Amino acid sequence: MSNRKKIHFLLQLSAGSVLMLVSVLADYIRGFSFYLGPVQSAILVVGLVIILIGFIAQTGSVARTSANLCLFILSIIIIFSLLEGFFRLVAFDFAREEEAWRKIPPYYRKPILPTGEAFFRRPGPEQWTGQVLNTRLEQLNISPNPYRDEPVIRVKYDKLGFRNEDGLSDWEVAVAGDSFTELGYLAYDQLFTTILGKIMNVRVLNLGTSYTGPLTQLSYLQDYGISPSTKYAIIVFFEGNDLDDLRREYAALVRYRGTGQREYREFKKQTSMLRALFRLRYTLRPQKTPHDPVTAYFKSAHGDIPITLLIIDKINRFPRAPRLHKFLGSHIDPVFCAVAIYFIHARIPVGAHPGRQVKLGKNCRVNYLNNSE
Repeated sequence: MSNRKKIHFLLQLSAGSVLMLVSVLADYIRGFSFYLGPVQSAILVVGLVIILIGFIAQTGSVARTSANLCLFILSIIIIFSLLEGFFRLVAFDFAREEEAWRKIPPYYRKPILPTGEAFFRRPGPEQWTGQVLNTRLEQLNISPNPYRDEPVIRVKYDKLGFRNEDGLSDWEVAVAGDSFTELGYLAYDQLFTTILGKIMNVRVLNLGTSYTGPLTQLSYLQDYGISPSTKYAIIVFFEGNDLDDLRREYAALVRYRGTGQREYREFKKQTSMLRALFRLRYTLRPQKTPHDPVTAYFKSAHGDIPITLLIIDKINRFPRAPRLHKFLGSHIDPVFCAVAIYFIHARIPVGAHPGRQVKLGKNCRVNYLNNSE
């Protein structure tokens, strides 16, 4: 075999082998578990064909064309490999998770600071100014968006990540809850905890945080809710998701007490250029028509209020229900209620009656809490 034939053969063998390796490692590069999909299969076949050509066509125009193609393929792979190594070496962060997280209004951010045995709270202090609901809906590309004319507000969080005024060191009432208590889209003087304090002439501590359940809220009360003057501790319970939150938090607590290991929510750098390019491919795809989350309207004295209505009529139609029912025993009705969630936590507008209940059928109800009176 002449030197030229050897070079052609080595180029084809190298290019074919590298393509086959790429087909196998593609899912690892993208951060997925291995699956030989259509694209990977095609690359694998191309690699095999190139190697086969190297054995069969060692002379003529086919061999020259194949060798040039292999040289091009190897050059591209070498360039991308060098760039991949460089970005990993300098630890360049393509994902910028923390930056993206901070663009989200605090009300919609998951708590990330560990607290208690297996729970989380928000970092603080922090101030955020803008349109809370409209900003998040635009970030999620949700349409129609009824909150484009939402007023701009400034929300403040204390050093522990809760919605309290600076300097509050003693209080008679502590209230813990989820988004219904935090109300991160309303000004401080419109929070029901603020209104409660004014009506009863007492100091009220707000320990409300979105994305939390009863066990986290109990931990908040134990760790942050007790002061010399505290007489009342309240947990605001929302049956729409708190039962599921209770199951999840209880599992985390059992796991911690059994193993001593807890979950941590940390921002991770994504230093792979190739992984970033794969993800960019999906973001450049044509956007689908936004899904309209409004499926029904609640008739009120102030007009029609858009809601998302989800009806779950049998416990066996809800995947989590059997396990939850087994855990809670007789404390939960075997027939799950219909759950109507006011569109993007908008609740009932100013002037509505507090504690309004909408009857949806036997053992089913929706509680609407007035946030403005």
